[in-house]
Amino acid sequence: MKTFLIIAFALIISACDPMDNRLKFQNKTNDDVFVRFCFIDSVEIHGSSGGLRLVPKTGNKAIGIIGTWDSEYKRMKPMHLMHVIVYDNYNFLADPIEQSTKVKSDSLLRIGDYQFKKYSYEELVSRKWKVVYPDDGFEEGVPLVDEEK
Repeated sequence: MKTFLIIAFALIISACDPMDNRLKFQNKTNDDVFVRFCFIDSVEIHGSSGGLRLVPKTGNKAIGIIGTWDSEYKRMKPMHLMHVIVYDNYNFLADPIEQSTKVKSDSLLRIGDYQFKKYSYEELVSRKWKVVYPDDGFEEGVPLVDEEK
């Protein structure tokens, strides 16, 4: 029975998706911020598995995803630059269970209320997967215009 449990446990562990947490976000400001990782082509926002994360003031956060950051770039190959989006500490973005958080985050993108920096895969590799805000040269957001309207 003990051998069976050991084998069963080993199978369960090996069946789990790997967690890639090598991307580190360093917040060098005195304010809490929310950070989001996505790919944007003209007006469409393609979220990554990185989601929306709260990073405390003067804090570091490992951004873990199921799968790998390499696969995120491969999945979004035509858009070879990942946008690292930084929002001010809006209370309405703080609820991880709230289903409308993505909609609210997207609405801030649409009106340009964010800062951003684009990173290529090669740049993140050369930086050892470390993003430093605001030192990396983040720019003010630009309103995304929905061409359908």
